[in-house]
Amino acid sequence: KVQKFRKMLIEREGLYDKTEIEYDEHGRPV
Repeated sequence: KVQKFRKMLIEREGLYDKTEIEYDEHGRPV
């Protein structure tokens, strides 16, 4: 649940490239 919420938050804030964890296009940690 935390990861899902974090994914939504990251998508909303557009911080995909600024997080310490990289996500692929599906929002899964790479």
